[in-house]
Amino acid sequence: MVRAVRDAVGPDFRLMVDANHGYDALEAIRFGRAAAELDIDWFEEPVVPEQLAAYREVKAKQPIPVAGGETWQGRFAMKEPLKTRAVDILQPDLAGTGGFSEARRIVDMAALHGVRVVPHVWGTAVHIAAALQFMAAMAPIPVRVNPIEPILEFDRTDNPYRQAVVMQPIEHEAGVVQVPNGPGLGIEINRDALAEFKMAEA
Repeated sequence: MVRAVRDAVGPDFRLMVDANHGYDALEAIRFGRAAAELDIDWFEEPVVPEQLAAYREVKAKQPIPVAGGETWQGRFAMKEPLKTRAVDILQPDLAGTGGFSEARRIVDMAALHGVRVVPHVWGTAVHIAAALQFMAAMAPIPVRVNPIEPILEFDRTDNPYRQAVVMQPIEHEAGVVQVPNGPGLGIEINRDALAEFKMAEA
């Protein structure tokens, strides 16, 4: 499947693999070795998030950079993975880590350990807008003359609720998403959509 995607998009598109912790360490290592020739940017959540020793084993025994962290909540949960370098790329989720202040602390911890940060983003346009504002304020790790362009996880699966909750949907143009520039998160909530999608009371 990964080879089919690489063949379809060609060599110039960046390609990542997300296992959603669906493998054990042996399977993940076998997969990583087999897929490495396809120029994969990172191998996300190869094993169960709580199995940090398995993360380290996968990272050590196959060549694709390992990413994870969307389910590690708060800076205290990030401490051990960062200290032991269980991942090459840390993916804190702004909505799951405790908000802007806690996510800022996590990014600072990652910087101390020299671990790249690519925030996990999954949810409505409110979450996307918050992540965009947070990413816009992130300093490059490490600070450099020509920083790496930030990457936004921008879900495109069918979900009518995702963009309906804001008055101006957040979209991309040629793969680039602009940071909303209105007050607060830069968005205005569509109250009618909230009422439309509200669950019926039992």
